[in-house]
Amino acid sequence: MSRKLDELMAQLQECACESSGCDCAQQCRCDDVLDQLFALLDNEITEQDALRLIRHSANCPACLRRIEEEIVIRKVIRRGCCGESAPESLRMKITRITKYQVGR
Repeated sequence: MSRKLDELMAQLQECACESSGCDCAQQCRCDDVLDQLFALLDNEITEQDALRLIRHSANCPACLRRIEEEIVIRKVIRRGCCGESAPESLRMKITRITKYQVGR
């Protein structure tokens, strides 16, 4: 997953939409990026939508900063969660609680 995030950052840095003839940044708003941020980072949207968000973010410092922050957060979480596995008894309790709450 880290490779995908690195590729996304490379795409953001390579976007050359600053030319006067390109309107891709206007096809997307900051709200669109924030609403679809997790789907973008999890690669759960179409390539066309991803490119639209990436192009906007390449020209929008606020959206670029938010994407970078989320990437850093995900790296820190992944690094902190790769240690020990939860004991089987704890996993079973969580599964039971989750099933109980969903069935309500």
